[in-house]
Amino acid sequence: MANVKLTVAVVIAVVIVASIGSAAVLLNKDDDGKYHSKDNTGRLQVYGNATGDDYLDKDDVNLIREIIARNSDNESDHIDWRKDHPLADANCDGELDAEDVEWAEKMVNREKMTIHYINGNNEQKSVKYPIERSVVVGSNAMLTANALGAVTAGKVVGVTGEASKDGYLFSNVKDIAKVSKSVTTANFEEVTKIEGGVDAIITMASSAYVKNEKTFTDAGYDVVRISSSDGLASASVALTLGYLYGLETRANEYARFCDKIVKTAQEKASTLSESDKVRILVGTMTNYVSGRASDYYELSVLCGGNNIADWNDVTKRYEEGQEWLKEPKYHADWFVHFRNYPKPSEFLTTF
Repeated sequence: MANVKLTVAVVIAVVIVASIGSAAVLLNKDDDGKYHSKDNTGRLQVYGNATGDDYLDKDDVNLIREIIARNSDNESDHIDWRKDHPLADANCDGELDAEDVEWAEKMVNREKMTIHYINGNNEQKSVKYPIERSVVVGSNAMLTANALGAVTAGKVVGVTGEASKDGYLFSNVKDIAKVSKSVTTANFEEVTKIEGGVDAIITMASSAYVKNEKTFTDAGYDVVRISSSDGLASASVALTLGYLYGLETRANEYARFCDKIVKTAQEKASTLSESDKVRILVGTMTNYVSGRASDYYELSVLCGGNNIADWNDVTKRYEEGQEWLKEPKYHADWFVHFRNYPKPSEFLTTF
C-alpha cells in the first residue's frame, strides 16, 4: 500500500444514472431534430407514468386504457400491471380503473393537483403539483436544483446558510432567504417568515436532514426527499424533481447529458480486457472506503476499473493504526477519492 497512487476525482455534478446495467443507452433523434431518451426503466418516478419512460404524456393515458380494456375483456390476454407497469396506478388506490385514466389526463394537461411519486427512500409520497416555492436543504440537493434551473425559474425561495457553502457554486443563492446555519437543518420559524410563503421543503433522503419533518408536514408543508448523493440515480432524481417543479424540459436535457456520459464510459470500458483493468479502491468522506453496495463502487466498475472491495456494506471505516486495509488483497494500483464539489482553490490545485 505504500506505493499506491492517489487521485482525487472531483465530480461537480455526478452524472451516472440508475440504468447502469444496460448494455447501451438509447438516444433517438425525433422529427424535431432533438434527442429524446427511449429509456423505459421508470426513471421518472411519478405515478401515472404507465409506460415507464422519461415523459408523462398521452402514451401513458392510452396504455392505462389498454390495460383496463384487456384485463376486463379477455382473461387470457391479462396484463399484470403491478409487475410490468408499476407506476400505472395514477391515484395510488391499488386498482386500475377509469379514475386512473381521468387522473392521468389531468396530469398530462399539467393541472394543479395532488400527485403521487416515489421519493429517495423508495417510499410512496404525495405532493401538491406544481411546486412553485421551495426551500432547499442540503448541498447535493441544491446542486440538483441548480441543474434544473430552479433558482432562475424562481422556484427556490429559501436555502441553508452554512458558513462552508461554496461561494462560487452557490453564488446564485447568496441573496435568497436563509433558514438555518447548518447544511442539514431548516428552522421552522425562519421558513414561515419567507415572504410569499413556501410550498415544499426539498432535502436529502437521509434522516440526518430536516429532523423536524413532522413539524413541517403537520403545518401543511410538503417535504420531498431526494437521493441526490447517489450519483447512480442522478438522471432519475432530476427527472422526478423536474416534473414536480414543472421544469421538465430542463430535466430531460440534464438526463440526456447524463445518458451521453454513461454511453461514452461504457464504450471506452468495453475496449478493456480484464488484464487492462487497474485494481482500485474508492474512498469517500474522510476515512471510509466504499463497498459493493455503494454507488461509487458501481461507478468505478462502469468506468472500467477492477474494484477490489469485497464487503457488501456501503462503506467500511478505516482508522489510523488498523491493519485490514494493509492486507495484500487490498493492495490497489489506484485509490480514488470522490468529492461532490470542490472549493475553487481545491479545483485549481487538483488540476
